[in-house]
Amino acid sequence: MCWDAGTLVGCGRGSGVGFLLLYILDIIQINPLWEKTKLYAWRFLNPDRVSVLDIDTDIEGGKRASVLQALRNFYGNDRVANVVTFGTEGSKSAIQTAARGLGIDVDVSAYISSLIPADRGKVRTLSECFYGDDEKGFDPIPLFVQQMKEYPELWEVARKIEGLVCRVGEHAGGVIFVDEPFTKSTALMKVPNGDIVTQFDLHDCEDVSLIKIDLLSVECLDKIHVCLDLLADSGLIEKEKIPSIAYFVRLLKLHLLVPAVLSTLSYSIHSVSKPIHEKRPLENLWTSPSDTIVSTICRLIIL
Repeated sequence: MCWDAGTLVGCGRGSGVGFLLLYILDIIQINPLWEKTKLYAWRFLNPDRVSVLDIDTDIEGGKRASVLQALRNFYGNDRVANVVTFGTEGSKSAIQTAARGLGIDVDVSAYISSLIPADRGKVRTLSECFYGDDEKGFDPIPLFVQQMKEYPELWEVARKIEGLVCRVGEHAGGVIFVDEPFTKSTALMKVPNGDIVTQFDLHDCEDVSLIKIDLLSVECLDKIHVCLDLLADSGLIEKEKIPSIAYFVRLLKLHLLVPAVLSTLSYSIHSVSKPIHEKRPLENLWTSPSDTIVSTICRLIIL
């Protein structure tokens, strides 16, 4: 159905690629029995991640709206909905929000919030900044403690609003399908952009037996699609003869341009770009028609 909506679909993502059943059902394009490297379903065998099983699917970001509309046309507008997300007040935003309410100068609140550090991308809480945390090895931050003592009302208000829901959004990829009205299990609402979403977040939806499907937007697929269109318009290829993205990837690997396209190794894209950016005439790089197709696509993908 995603293909019919005009988008390319990724070969497969995550541990789902390790299941032969998903290949038979045409959910993934990779036959795990054909791969030289054994594909394990580690995600579903991890005792530290006990959760409802789901499969992620990659689609073009530019075709996401048309894919969702195609799903609604097929299943019904009352059977498909996106998943809501709830944003909460973090420690920094709590300081700034409280300061606005108390009439404290914005420069002061900006300075105080700048005193809150982040450890490996995770911002510390107000309590961790003021009292420290022995288990995590955090000491109180003297400058932050001093500022909070100068503005006791700010400290009290910020502590009370930290963690409160302050905004709603839409899950980047989550879509839920039902075979009965959503009101049997959850409620619906509109987010600011007008999309219909569940009033329960992801985890609450799972608690009432609603399972999401992740349709993830991948920019690379948009670029590949543009390349294929350009090549088809130029008469170099017939898109109908490229049955899947997996076939396209194997074509690249066959030409030794991408030694590990499906892996997470960082050198994959460099191995594509290295021969492209060498200072030699382009016509000397590839000569056969099939090489021209692959090289053209690779050039456009990395732009």
